[in-house]
Amino acid sequence: MPEARTPLPVDDWAPLELVDNCDPVVRPGVDAFAEMVVAHLGGSKGRIVARCDDPNPTSKHRQGRAWDWFPPSKSIASEFAAALVDEGPSGELAELARRAGLRTIIWNRRIWNAAHKSSAWSAYSGPSPHTDHIHFGFGWDGAEGRTSLYSIIEGTGELVADVEEQPSIIGAKGIENTSHTFRRRLLNIAEGLGLSADLMACVMSFETAGTFNPKIRNPHSGFVGLIQWGPPGAGYVGTTVQALSSMGAVEQLEYVRRWFAKVPPRRIVRPVDYYLSVFAPAGIGKPWDHVMYPAGSRAYAQNAAMDADGDGNISVGDINAKWSAFVAKQEQRPRVSVGWAPELGSVPALVGALAAAAGVGYAAKRSGE
Repeated sequence: MPEARTPLPVDDWAPLELVDNCDPVVRPGVDAFAEMVVAHLGGSKGRIVARCDDPNPTSKHRQGRAWDWFPPSKSIASEFAAALVDEGPSGELAELARRAGLRTIIWNRRIWNAAHKSSAWSAYSGPSPHTDHIHFGFGWDGAEGRTSLYSIIEGTGELVADVEEQPSIIGAKGIENTSHTFRRRLLNIAEGLGLSADLMACVMSFETAGTFNPKIRNPHSGFVGLIQWGPPGAGYVGTTVQALSSMGAVEQLEYVRRWFAKVPPRRIVRPVDYYLSVFAPAGIGKPWDHVMYPAGSRAYAQNAAMDADGDGNISVGDINAKWSAFVAKQEQRPRVSVGWAPELGSVPALVGALAAAAGVGYAAKRSGE
């Protein structure tokens, strides 16, 4: 059993702090909050800062103390917004919003303001209805990571929860360059799709030459990113190569998820099918002697290194030989900590984990013990 700790006190309500200058720098508390939410609830990170010529001179984005989250669904957004401002694990109103140092939340034509010191929402009639994203506005203490939430998630979005057995992921070359947030998100994505996070990680290691660099670009094809998208592939998941090249690794993972979601999980059975999913989808499930790229073709010339047996053709068996050897090498490397249990992918689980890390005992409270 985890050792009992003194609960962290709930912070005071964030005060009114007007925007009196422009300093568009991403604040550490805002970034940590955003990373935590995206890693465990999904969606897109959106924006934190705005340019100084932004038409709204009072926007907290001009000081890097606001964040726009594009959630995976309206239901998750509504559930999370309610959890932030309702009675929290300690029994205090807006506990999670206060721990985060939030001053305002705008969602779906409604606004919550810490000035009211309640869980009440008011009608919002600003220029944007905020029906596709939630706006979080922070006080300076929250923005700079000085409130109690950041004793829980630290400056990099790392949750310090009492989990007896921390999950891990294969130590594929380059994964040590990724954040715990990235690895947690990858584990959640794989679990949601019914796939292997280890083999998905191996695909990204292979495709990025062991770097996990989301901006890496193939000098010959111009393909870019964690699984090397070209224009058709980028369009297939609803984006562009240019947009992908500007994303960070955590944000780009959403498009990795969309790519693998397009392949029915029942088709990805063999380990090589993971790699075929991004290298040559037509080969998924095909027999070993099925020729993907015949001698003399342009595709063969571009991928001649995959001809494992040197017979002048690239078959599924050739690809499997190369892929299996690569995976075997990665399996010899030490596994890497993920940092948070993979089942934490819902709003109640997120609240419960934060409460446990704050020493509140939320699970016992919810069960009536």
